[in-house]
Amino acid sequence: MAADVADPASLGRLMEGIRARYGRLDVLVVNAGVSQAPPLSELDPAGYEALMGVNCRGAVFTLAKALPLLADGAAVVFVGSVAGRKGQPGDALYAGSKGFLRAFVRNAGTDPELQARRIRVNSVAPGPVDTPMTAAAVADPAVTAYVEGLIPMRRWGRAEEVAAAILFLASDAADFTTGAELTVDGGMAHA
Repeated sequence: MAADVADPASLGRLMEGIRARYGRLDVLVVNAGVSQAPPLSELDPAGYEALMGVNCRGAVFTLAKALPLLADGAAVVFVGSVAGRKGQPGDALYAGSKGFLRAFVRNAGTDPELQARRIRVNSVAPGPVDTPMTAAAVADPAVTAYVEGLIPMRRWGRAEEVAAAILFLASDAADFTTGAELTVDGGMAHA
């Protein structure tokens, strides 16, 4: 099933499809995001809305529209970014959107409505990860050298490493964890 996360009505239709097919959700992973924004001097309302519509509004309404389907004791995991804590030079809007997500997760994780149902809300904050979204950067030796120089482990992350962190937060092993952010960045946020 496909949906436009920037459109709450589309998310509503997605959740109705999930309800009809599966009846409930035990785990919700919110992983939609975009990273391209123009320099601040070139930013216009349409560009702002495009990025924030996916990264912020889309994330919030994915959870809001999924709430009726979430089983008691469900796990929700948002995929943020280390940029939300460390910043990202030249991409302040993206970093700001991920900072919003970080604060949202901290607060949603302790929300009384969700806690009454034992729904845990956490996030994973990846650093640079070799994915289709970053393929052009990974392919450029100058960019790769720059990025690897920022990471104490001196390499890009792999999607499987982020998936393992998501799996942990979605599992019963993280049953006493909510409102937390698990950083998967090779030490970048602390360098």
